Amino acid sequence: MASQRCSKCGAFGPAGTAFCAFCGTPYSAGAASSPLPAGAPAPSFGPPPPRAGAWYPAPGVTGTAPGASPQDRAAERTALTYVTWAGLLIIVAGVLSIAADLTTTATVGTLQFGPPFLLVSLATGVCELLVVVLFLLAFRKLATQDSRFSTPWKLALLLLVAIVIVLAALDALVSGLNTLETCVRNAGMNQTAQAACISGGPFLAVLAVVGVAGIVAVVGFIGLLIGVWRLGARYQSSYFKVGAILLILPFLNIVGGVLILVAARSFRGAPGSATSF
Repeated sequence: MASQRCSKCGAFGPAGTAFCAFCGTPYSAGAASSPLPAGAPAPSFGPPPPRAGAWYPAPGVTGTAPGASPQDRAAERTALTYVTWAGLLIIVAGVLSIAADLTTTATVGTLQFGPPFLLVSLATGVCELLVVVLFLLAFRKLATQDSRFSTPWKLALLLLVAIVIVLAALDALVSGLNTLETCVRNAGMNQTAQAACISGGPFLAVLAVVGVAGIVAVVGFIGLLIGVWRLGARYQSSYFKVGAILLILPFLNIVGGVLILVAARSFRGAPGSATSF
């Protein structure tokens, strides 16, 4: 059977057709060849097979596969850089959370939140804020090539807003808790006085704002976890998926940050991957 080879993509097609069925390039005149000799392998009516070790996106997903534009490759590399820094900051925030627990002074029936606790908590909040910003930027970069990241980056934006609100109200909330604890202790067994302590002042309003922000934060955090999980689906990496699960668990979130950091660094500079250029 006579065949002709496309000069652009290299795919074979039947002789006599005007255009390549795979890339639409017109066949040049005289491209038809003579019938294949006896024993020769049949021509491949399709694009060349993938290179060994090359990364390709999931079926139906537009991504930075080999042959992608330099802009797409640069966006992919930048997104993985953001994820790398996010993994590092997750580790730092986890260590600071442990330090915050150690700076809480406990007495009989009471908890005292002193300046060391507030400073460490503020540092932890800033790290977590940066983590959300970095994931948001990474998901938004990837969303231009992979629609699976469109929802995660929007939910990460909600989480960012919620964290800002909580950080802004943190000082008032801690001060209100200390005042409430002192008032209840001074009230003794007088239930009327205890009720007045709880209902008095702006503490309930601050608590309500923080509560609403907390609900929004939970929704946003779920979106962020979905985004990290989809990194695992995109790159076929269990490190991202296990890291997303461990981010939910106290203290083990440090291990999750390590897995995310290792995976992002690996795919960012893997030989033959779409991000190597």
